[in-house]
Amino acid sequence: AAGMASDKKGDDDEDEEPTDEELEQMSKQVFDELKSSKTGKINSASFKKWEGIQDEVNNGLLTTAEVDSVLQDVLGDNVKAGLDFEQFQKVMDLLEEVMAAKEDFDNDDIDYAAGMASDKKGDDDEDEEPTDEELEQMSKQVFDELKSSKTGKINSASFKKWEGIQDEVNNGLLTTAEVDSVLQDVLGDNVKAGLDFEQFQKVMDLLEEVMAAKEDFDNDDIDYAAGMASD
Repeated sequence: AAGMASDKKGDDDEDEEPTDEELEQMSKQVFDELKSSKTGKINSASFKKWEGIQDEVNNGLLTTAEVDSVLQDVLGDNVKAGLDFEQFQKVMDLLEEVMAAKEDFDNDDIDYAAGMASDKKGDDDEDEEPTDEELEQMSKQVFDELKSSKTGKINSASFKKWEGIQDEVNNGLLTTAEVDSVLQDVLGDNVKAGLDFEQFQKVMDLLEEVMAAKEDFDNDDIDYAAGMASD
């Protein structure tokens, strides 16, 4: 269902992403399918049962409590009154913000080369060094966790909030300005379009170079993390 993408703008022209006008039309189409023929509104129960919401809940990107909270914010005491089209769009926008702001992607389980080598693995575990193929798989797994289910890309805000980046910023190995600069280098004028997998790898590669230039990393650590971002 395209409704969840109602506020996505300018995603990559090469993928023939819909225009704002087309997104508006798709959003209206979803609204018309869900609304009650009697009231002309979408009742809250129908909205929560809608596949577009259920998919995000099943993917762990939303909770039913968050959906209820957003409905409460938009409808106030009139939750039972249902959503008109403008309110439907507002709810969708707020839910997109909730998902974009989430940082709990279980990255501790993924560990993306211990947060871009911040844990300095490799010194004592040389026999357990992952193969290029395993590194590629881990990189893809992280990408899949961070990407938007609608666009298939990682938006810049989610990338910058990702634990792997935040750790390096907190450790003083990267600055937000450097991250912004690398995103600009890779995405150009399409910063809002988000990163596809190849661009994600390129960004990771460039950030590794920035950090490597700053600090004399152990070679094993650099290879381990940079390998995640190379073919």
